[in-house]
Amino acid sequence: MKYLTVFMPPRTFNGLPVFGRGVAVFIQQVDYRITLKGITRVNSSYVPNINIPTTPALSADEVIAIAQNDTLAHPLRRPNGIIQKPPLFVTRPTPILGIYVPADNVPVLAYRFTMNVTEGGLHTSYLINANSGEIISAYDPALYDGYVTGSGRVFDPNPVNTPNRTDLTDTDSLAGAALVE
Repeated sequence: MKYLTVFMPPRTFNGLPVFGRGVAVFIQQVDYRITLKGITRVNSSYVPNINIPTTPALSADEVIAIAQNDTLAHPLRRPNGIIQKPPLFVTRPTPILGIYVPADNVPVLAYRFTMNVTEGGLHTSYLINANSGEIISAYDPALYDGYVTGSGRVFDPNPVNTPNRTDLTDTDSLAGAALVE
């Protein structure tokens, strides 16, 4: 069995993290111990010579308000189309100030945080320009950030046969699937 370690040293500028840019070193191991076989590859999106002011024009509270207004303005980010004004947080977001380097390699001072809203399990990760308030990106991290912890049940072949529930019947409705007792 091959083991692989990925080493990604954090990239910072003036003490602030650089979001999404850096170096990843892939190291192949002989076994589960740290017995190295060699470096298999190096990926780099490192951007040299970052030199921008690191004092934001907007506070963390101001960018949270921008995210709240964005949530209210976009129906696709509102579960069931209903959200209280202002949205109630599961926990108050903690924006992290850092440097974002887009594809054009022009660094931008930005806040990054995830807003968790109590209604409907809404989660939105935001990247907001710390000077202009422009929303650089807003997305559901469950869809794009990889693994999410959760649980569920799998029925093979279906939820009627597997638990041997003879009291359930299919409504045979094209309007929506439903099992009734």
